[in-house]
Amino acid sequence: MENHIATNFRLVSERVANAARLQPQTVRLVAVSKTKSKEDVIAAYAAGARHFGENYIQELVSKAEDPSIKENCPELKWHFIGRLQSNKVKQLAKVPGLWAVETVATPKVADSLNSSWESAQRGEPHKLNVMVQVNTSGEEQKGGVEMSEVVDLARHIREKCPRLSLLGLMTIGFADVQPGTENPDFAALAKCRNMVAEALGIEHEVLELSMVFSIDIVRLIVPKLVEDGKKGPFDLECSYRCGEGDDNLVVKWFFNNDTTPFYQWIASYGEPVITGPYESKFSFEEDQHADTCNNKVSYKLALTDPEVAMSGLYRCEVQTFDSQDSAEANMVVFSPPRNFTLVIDEPSAGVLQVE
Repeated sequence: MENHIATNFRLVSERVANAARLQPQTVRLVAVSKTKSKEDVIAAYAAGARHFGENYIQELVSKAEDPSIKENCPELKWHFIGRLQSNKVKQLAKVPGLWAVETVATPKVADSLNSSWESAQRGEPHKLNVMVQVNTSGEEQKGGVEMSEVVDLARHIREKCPRLSLLGLMTIGFADVQPGTENPDFAALAKCRNMVAEALGIEHEVLELSMVFSIDIVRLIVPKLVEDGKKGPFDLECSYRCGEGDDNLVVKWFFNNDTTPFYQWIASYGEPVITGPYESKFSFEEDQHADTCNNKVSYKLALTDPEVAMSGLYRCEVQTFDSQDSAEANMVVFSPPRNFTLVIDEPSAGVLQVE
């Protein structure tokens, strides 16, 4: 029986083929494996995925060095798709199987990646594929170089970074676009490609475009201070935005470093599920307003019975077929001061009595 990983990969591949007008060889599908287990990576590889994207360097290192992934996925190619800082480049360059870095946004990062890749490869002729990340939406949280600076950065990579190969341009597109209409971010990225190709004297087709849909968490509300034993509800709100065409929505809540969510809502399956000891501490209720991810209803999570042990970090994770986002905040459950009586008797025998 086909598992859900294989099913999802097959469905997305079919959508890609249709979008590419039955020429899927012109499109490279990158499976985003951020926060997914090694078993999920192996299952996706078995279903046909070869290119995998990771957002966090430490997680990428862990998976790239995992013996079971190495054994079962010999042709796997890693893409780094998270925000990259120059002080993390050396660690990234040593990742086995690293095929592309899609988030180069400054000359400083490009230079650091160029020198680190040369050291990591020990003089081997293999170049590292890189993409210039372009901020086509103007939203600061998405990162990337401004459109007016994309030509200069592309030229810098081509002329000053001999260990890097300019694969193309990448952007994170605004997802809230009506079906059948052109995504303005993707149109802007195509315009940037034309600018770069003309300025550098290269064919447009040489530059690939990596265009990622982004589901965005637009508001996260977690109570900062809650009194131990005080009855709720205390709302935990995770508001998100995604496109009308997005489907297979999943919303999860995690506590501290636990990799298993205590709350999970798979929209296509019906109501959310709260598991373990959290079941008696949290509740949910249906929100009468439809969400923005093509669902008729959504749900609100609330803390109903707080206790001190529930102090910690709460993370909301929202994902669809096309994208994923997460946000986190701390909550402190405090125990209020207790009243006590101090009675001092006249010490007749050097004894102090405290009640």
